[in-house]
Amino acid sequence: MTRRRVLHFLRVFHWFQYTREDQ
Repeated sequence: MTRRRVLHFLRVFHWFQYTREDQ
């Protein structure tokens, strides 16, 4: 896995969590 891919995954995961909390 590339470092960029990991950062992107973490960003998506964080966004998903944030959206889940918002709802």
